[in-house]
Amino acid sequence: MFRRGLAYVIMISVLVFLVGGCEETTTEPEICTVTFNLTCPDEELDGHEISASLWTDWGDETPYVIEDTTISGISTTIIITDVASGTYHLMVVIDSQGDGFSEEGPVEQGDVFWGALNVEINEDKTISVPENYWQYYHSIVFGIQGIPSGHNGELIGTGIFEDGANILEFNTEPLMGGLGFVYNNAALIAMEPTDYWDDSLWYEWQLESGNYDVWILVDHDGTIEEWEDSSETSPITIDDLYYSFDYDFDSADFEDYWKLVTGTFSNIVGITGTVSCSTWNDTGGDTYVMAFPLNPLEQDSLTGVEPLAMDILEEPGAYSLPMFAGDSAIVVGFWDADNSGTEEGPTQGDYMGGYGFDPEMMTLEWVICNEFGTANIDFELYTPFDTTGFGGY
Repeated sequence: MFRRGLAYVIMISVLVFLVGGCEETTTEPEICTVTFNLTCPDEELDGHEISASLWTDWGDETPYVIEDTTISGISTTIIITDVASGTYHLMVVIDSQGDGFSEEGPVEQGDVFWGALNVEINEDKTISVPENYWQYYHSIVFGIQGIPSGHNGELIGTGIFEDGANILEFNTEPLMGGLGFVYNNAALIAMEPTDYWDDSLWYEWQLESGNYDVWILVDHDGTIEEWEDSSETSPITIDDLYYSFDYDFDSADFEDYWKLVTGTFSNIVGITGTVSCSTWNDTGGDTYVMAFPLNPLEQDSLTGVEPLAMDILEEPGAYSLPMFAGDSAIVVGFWDADNSGTEEGPTQGDYMGGYGFDPEMMTLEWVICNEFGTANIDFELYTPFDTTGFGGY
């Protein structure tokens, strides 16, 4: 009897300990303060409303918490208290139209905003948004995650292209494009139309329902920023990161306007080498190196044939042609000896050449871009271009 009673007491004690232990291990989340230090992109936004919000899940209709204030000058601070520790999406919106915030959504067309994904808050946190981080909201926003570490602060460009587009092809233009910066290995990118001729049409332009290709590019070397104010042919360079996906867009589906994307990013590789020209002098023009998807010597005309990549050099020397692994190309070039300034091809008297060029057989050698890029594709520009019988022009 005693033994059974003792066993019963011991059993009850163990149960109490276990239950009590579970209660003791339950911890309340830390309560944190999030401070937003914001530098506005334009002095004309002085006096406009600005809001900062935290969201628990992508697609939520309402934020976890939101605070707003009025911009005074160009710098503004918003402090959000009583934030439970966790992982949040962030959004800061400036009412650039001056008509107040809408109850229909966190941002309206024409508003200025910045956002970030998957930000862990487990202690008091200060988030700074400089003046060049802001974007203008038009209609479509991509939340991009899965960017490898080591790229925070780098520019990220996103474009919506016609189905089947290849961003490496010369003069390929998107229907909509957006630029932002990588933050916390992710980015929130607002897409804007690229083809409109009047500012009022910016608001009216809408993407039609259909299937498109979206290309995302992380600019590892800062070329996009330099390219915007220069005459360079492409902002894409070797070692940039890229990801692309099919975008089946339905203009009647709200979820297609706010799309979360988890990318598997790869490196842009390419073909590199040195081009030389023994007749070069500084009175001539630039040197052009191009990668073609076909042999230009076998064509009656290159009208409408765009190069896969092009590099423009002030003088002969090292060149770089960004390409995808597995692509093959014919690499050719010419020196604009008469400084005519054309990118369409050589003119009479320019000096040209190509990799593996055999002047007797009039052949060129194909170059395959391997997984890590293909180097040492060197060639010389020594053949004067003759429009009457060379090159198919």
